[in-house]
Amino acid sequence: MRCLVTGADGFMGSHLVEALLGWDRCEHVFALVHRNPVKWLPSGPNVPLTIITGDVSRTQSMARIPDVDVIFHLAAVSSPSRCENNPEAARLTNFQGTINLLNRTLEMSPHPLFVFASTAALYGEPEYVPIDEAHPVEPRDPYTYGKMSAEITVMSYQRDQGVPAVIVRPFNVYGPRQAEEFVVPTIIIQCLQGIELRLGDGRPLRNFTYVTDATNMLLRAASYPAAIGQVINLGSRPVLPISRVADMVVDMTGCGREPIYDISKDREMDPTILEMDPTMAERFLEWRPRIDIEAGLAHTVEFYKGELERSKQKVAQEMYGRY
Repeated sequence: MRCLVTGADGFMGSHLVEALLGWDRCEHVFALVHRNPVKWLPSGPNVPLTIITGDVSRTQSMARIPDVDVIFHLAAVSSPSRCENNPEAARLTNFQGTINLLNRTLEMSPHPLFVFASTAALYGEPEYVPIDEAHPVEPRDPYTYGKMSAEITVMSYQRDQGVPAVIVRPFNVYGPRQAEEFVVPTIIIQCLQGIELRLGDGRPLRNFTYVTDATNMLLRAASYPAAIGQVINLGSRPVLPISRVADMVVDMTGCGREPIYDISKDREMDPTILEMDPTMAERFLEWRPRIDIEAGLAHTVEFYKGELERSKQKVAQEMYGRY
């Protein structure tokens, strides 16, 4: 099996590439990245990995993609705030980029399986919990409108063009390599730096899924024929308030800081609760998460400790080189 990962130099993408390289069903991985060099992807003569530099929003980049058996489409402007600040760039990547990639699949014979990473943010403020896949969607901003448009397009290509597809809606994936603007690394980095721990509203309830559990589910989405044509939630239980996660990180790091919550920093469109129903993932993919929140946070704290230490060493070396 030959697999393509778009957004392979990102948070989930880089972890997915690692998972695919260790998957006995995958003989070669093609990693579409926005720019080179890439930080997280392995290299070496014996690594069955080909890195392709390109941009899903540009049709000329599609010609660089070889024929494959499975496409994992993760490339996206994933920050809602960045989408709001630059909605045109978000539309080009999150929506037009999906169309460009789907058109490339039509040139492959047979058409590859198309696994699309969407978002649980589409559900908005829930009408009921836990949220199953039949729950109404309520896009509210450029990010969710782009993802909803992409979902509709993916299913249209399946119905009308015969492209087999699976849509996955992740609920708050976290772990090493995640951008600092997301809530878990924001908490960890502030604690490790020993600065005042400032957050938005600590009350919202979320499912937190460790990244290796998330990539495992994506592999299963590519393995189980019953998943084709389905929209499937991706999330771990239990549901926790953000304040509880902050307290756990404070204890783990020993930073001794009491979080300061400022609800004025929160986006008005963020739902107060996103609690998922795992029934579909269990039924169609036989998937259950393995990493609980305590272990996942511990792994993530250790990663950012290492990053902080490397950053300090780099600064020290640069200062030493001046003298």
